[in-house]
Amino acid sequence: MTDEAPATKETLVHDIAQFTQLGNRELGKGHHQNALEAFKFAYQYATKLNKSRTTRLCAFNYGVICNIMGLSDKALEMLYRALPHDDHANNQTSRNDVYYQIGEAYNSMDNRAGSTRYYKLALDGYRLTDTKHNQRAECAMKLGLQYVVDNKLEDAKTCLDDALHIYELSEDVEKVTPVANELAKVHLAHGNVDKCHQLLLTY
Repeated sequence: MTDEAPATKETLVHDIAQFTQLGNRELGKGHHQNALEAFKFAYQYATKLNKSRTTRLCAFNYGVICNIMGLSDKALEMLYRALPHDDHANNQTSRNDVYYQIGEAYNSMDNRAGSTRYYKLALDGYRLTDTKHNQRAECAMKLGLQYVVDNKLEDAKTCLDDALHIYELSEDVEKVTPVANELAKVHLAHGNVDKCHQLLLTY
């Protein structure tokens, strides 16, 4: 009986693509456990390929599905592996997405210091690159709410203003109203009753 031949580069690339596509399909169907298994296999094959970018992308997919399923410790392990190793401009957008997901993991663990730090890193990056506006708005909203809890009202106002502006531009009515309500509370806490009333009447 002979040992199994090691996988070739072509075979690994094929398997990574197949499992990644499967993971995305299953995720789209809401089959989270199946997506988890598929992304896990894609990551395992990627580590054998010795291509850092592919490994990071697969680690990111694996980390995201772990976040969705509430597997925060595993999500953090994968997401830290997904971070680009250098500050090249082409890596900035992917770095922002990883930061955001790390913030999500810490948030689900009720680690406010960790989530605030990584939401802020993500938001700063999204503002710098002026990309992924919906993701930026979501990040700004969550960071703003963190600042409200920490009683950092000026920071909260800046973030919630940012989120509200983007949601208005995208005409996302479901998001505009709750963000406007939170922003109104911040203005009221600042003693700016007129601005609070204006927001409540407008939205």
